[in-house]
Amino acid sequence: MRLGTRPTGQIALADEERATIVAGLAMFPDRCEPDRRPSPGPIRHVLRVALTAAAFTGFFLGAAILGWVLLRLVHWGPGSLTVRQRRCQRLVRATWVVFHDYLRWVGLVNFDRRRHAFDVQAPAIIIANHPTLIDITALTVAVGPACIVAKKALFSNPLVGPLLRACGHIPVGAPGDDTTSTVDQVEARLRAGHVVILFPEGTRSPVGGLGRFRLGAFELARRTGIPILPVRITAEPPALWKGLPWYAIPRQTVDFRLQPLPPVAVDPSASMAELHELTATTKAALVGQTAPSEEQRSQRS
Repeated sequence: MRLGTRPTGQIALADEERATIVAGLAMFPDRCEPDRRPSPGPIRHVLRVALTAAAFTGFFLGAAILGWVLLRLVHWGPGSLTVRQRRCQRLVRATWVVFHDYLRWVGLVNFDRRRHAFDVQAPAIIIANHPTLIDITALTVAVGPACIVAKKALFSNPLVGPLLRACGHIPVGAPGDDTTSTVDQVEARLRAGHVVILFPEGTRSPVGGLGRFRLGAFELARRTGIPILPVRITAEPPALWKGLPWYAIPRQTVDFRLQPLPPVAVDPSASMAELHELTATTKAALVGQTAPSEEQRSQRS
């Protein structure tokens, strides 16, 4: 990755990364005021980068140990496939609790799982925007054991792939790929009594907004009669965003929040047009905006 000149004690971003982030923040004028606080000294900055590196190194090493050793032992235990998957999910969640407690203890990310715990009754469909690298782990910590719809490429990753498979998580292709198989697998998990977490964008959100939503979650709600539980994720100041390097750590602790929104019920007889309408309304709610009217959408098209 091409870097510009590195000022003392700061991270310099490539021109295209800087342009992307500035464009996103321009959507929020209150966040664009110049920060007049003194920059942290180089020693403090290096320490924060080192603590962040330690967090993610521990995360991936822990995932490898879990997937290749501990979860295999847990998965070989008694019970049905669903029971064994839930045991694996509970063990993984416990390690992710430690991961987030570490981030909070060292002052990197303020996310208190006790303050954000959700009372979710399985089966459930949970969707959220996806601004940062830690959204999946934070949601799982708050919600409890759950199946996650994750990028297909991660399932072949030697560090996290065995963990994902043992927990019964579900692979999904890149945006534009056929998602029929994914939707069928998620429906099977829901009918088996799992909580399922999906990110309708299929990747991390662009800075300052949301990407194109897939209809999968709404199709699942129509098929199963299970309401969708939307969750708005915010992280201020920006950190671990798309286009922002993991080592570009803010000078202050990141305030990471999960805000549950009202459930979205989908009529089993809903048409595709109605599914698109619900998708637009839910997407707008996740960014705190009003959904465009039918007339406005027609004018844009």
